[in-house]
Amino acid sequence: MGVSAWVNYQVIQIVATRENISVHMLLAYVFAHEIAHLLVAVHEPAGVMHDCWGSLDLRRLERVYLKFDKKERAQIRAEVQARMQLRKSTEQ
Repeated sequence: MGVSAWVNYQVIQIVATRENISVHMLLAYVFAHEIAHLLVAVHEPAGVMHDCWGSLDLRRLERVYLKFDKKERAQIRAEVQARMQLRKSTEQ
């Protein structure tokens, strides 16, 4: 589980321009990828958690076909729920 995340907006702009995709869409996916690292997720062979998106991944991203897989969704959901429970218990 991570404790910090880093996103380089200039690199996102360069990649989006080179691949002719939306900067905003790419930025949203990069944020989703990094936030997932902060929760529990590790790099996977494909999807949002792929460690190195290629042109095909970026085409899928633009069509909103790049997603978290079932295991990743379950891990992220469980971690968010655990953190919510911990927060509730500390507030009482």
